[in-house]
Amino acid sequence: MRTTLRRLAVTTAAAVAATGIAVPLSAAPAAAAAPVERLWSLVDTDDDGGYGLYYTDLPGGTRTKVEESVLTDLSHLSASGDGSRITYVRFVYDSQGNPVRSEVVVRDASARAVRVLETLPFSSDKYAANPALSADGTRAVWDVFDFTSDTLVVRKAAVGAGGATTLKSGYSPYAFLGNDTVLVQDYAGTPYTLPFAGGSLSPVSGLPLDALYPTVSPDGTKLAYGLYETAAAADLKVASLSVTDGVATVGTAATVDATGNNRGPAYSRDGSTLYWAKFPGSPETTIGDVWSVSPADGSGTPAALAATATDEGDVAVTNVPSSDATPPADATAQPFVLNGSTPTIRWALPADADLSGVVISRSGKSAYVPAPQTSWVDSGLTLGQDYTYTIKAVDRSGNLAAGVSRSLTAIKPGAYFGTPTSQYSTKTSFPVRFATGAKADTTFWVDYLPYGGTLKSWVNGATGAFRTFGVPGTTNVADTTAVAGGTYAFRVKVQDAHGNTSGWAVGPKAVVPFDQTKATFSGGGTVLTGAAYLGSFRRLSTSSHYARVSLVGNQLMVVGWKCASCGAFAIYDGATRIGTVDTYAATTRQRVLLFSKTYASSGTHTFTIRPLGTSGRPYVALDGFAMRR
Repeated sequence: MRTTLRRLAVTTAAAVAATGIAVPLSAAPAAAAAPVERLWSLVDTDDDGGYGLYYTDLPGGTRTKVEESVLTDLSHLSASGDGSRITYVRFVYDSQGNPVRSEVVVRDASARAVRVLETLPFSSDKYAANPALSADGTRAVWDVFDFTSDTLVVRKAAVGAGGATTLKSGYSPYAFLGNDTVLVQDYAGTPYTLPFAGGSLSPVSGLPLDALYPTVSPDGTKLAYGLYETAAAADLKVASLSVTDGVATVGTAATVDATGNNRGPAYSRDGSTLYWAKFPGSPETTIGDVWSVSPADGSGTPAALAATATDEGDVAVTNVPSSDATPPADATAQPFVLNGSTPTIRWALPADADLSGVVISRSGKSAYVPAPQTSWVDSGLTLGQDYTYTIKAVDRSGNLAAGVSRSLTAIKPGAYFGTPTSQYSTKTSFPVRFATGAKADTTFWVDYLPYGGTLKSWVNGATGAFRTFGVPGTTNVADTTAVAGGTYAFRVKVQDAHGNTSGWAVGPKAVVPFDQTKATFSGGGTVLTGAAYLGSFRRLSTSSHYARVSLVGNQLMVVGWKCASCGAFAIYDGATRIGTVDTYAATTRQRVLLFSKTYASSGTHTFTIRPLGTSGRPYVALDGFAMRR
């Protein structure tokens, strides 16, 4: 494998860089004064065996720290072919030096953190290694090695958005060939090409087995690599590379440097210079530096960059536009997607070749979202409150556009009602609320679906977050009829006053009860009252009375009253007793859900309710039966 895990001996704690799809924005880096290239390297400044991330602007810049901590160790650094982004693996340790997790990290050329593509806890003895970026920096691959099972898997992800998925089991990536093809090797080191989209492997001739940290020149014509744990471990090789129809062939390789221990090669953006880290001996104990050769075909004379008393690890090269102080064009805010406290913020990116992404800010929050991603889900909003978002395009040098702003109201669409509906109505008609956080100017669209029927429009672009289903309509609100025993499904869409619209939100099913007269009674008497569902309820007075009803569906609901003289009853499904309910309450309560039972599937059931003859409070008051379908 490609990495050696270093167990750090640490005595102090340090903050570990935050991770996430959209990371908090720090101050935008200043534009480079003159350099056209940025040389990145992994450096051990204190000889503790743990490497941090640094860069030097070429030519003649000073080395700048980006990330280093005694609790982290970085490895496997590489850049995209267009010089827009770098990727590496971050190993995180606890304060005792025990490995906690590994992370695949992407940054852009201005040093801004773009995204953590995957996090792997060490509890399962897995770690990530060998990340590589596509030529345009929008795709990434890496491998995951499992100590326990001794297995190797190539993982992949889009840099801008989306989760990591498995590309191929049993292989490890070398490098990207363009944007769509990955150069991989099997566990024995045999190379192949593999489409990023997935598909069949194609053998590659001419590459050595187990090449170390291969890198492809920006124009795709050369391949540089070291040899790993062989007699020629010091050799740094450059080979010609040809890709035709997705299959790579490699010509004879030339040795660039056969002294020391060479690793982590990287090409300059024009492909004329090759950089690498060179160690006189073991990289764990001996100081190494960045070397280069030009021309980068193996015929030049290697030369060290300014020597430093620190270990240099892998290197990579990105673009930093010369004297770039010009901000990019503005992004264009698109209508946001409302979803309560988690709306989706959307925009269109400007046509700017130097674009890095966008910075989104609102009161109390700021985030950077990398291109080509054009949406971002916010969180933590308060329902009913207005928020204004400012979206600013940002380039690789950290220049920010003026920005565009758009507001939204945090509205959560949905259909809200009592179940069964008689809890909130004495009629078959019942109230439905359409959203949480809506305002008087919120516009609604509501469709309903009767059981066994077809989808129908109810509210069509009307304001007012509350309507009664089962009554005549008004402007933009259709007439509706609610049937006793009916089951209705609803979907709701909203638009706020700022022109943002939600998707369709589907609520639970509303169940309109049958009247208690649906049952067959033995004994008891009917009580007429306007407080009862549909104007009456049935009172059973002794243990010899009963009510029996046959219903079709998958959820039974028994509606009745609770009172100081109300007692207990038993309920049976056929001959099986399925529950006992005590209906006592110190204060009378009408149309209460007394009992509910859900079945795995819809079916026909015959239910019997028998009073238990509770001493001093024998009555059972039944007001309706509901069965959801």
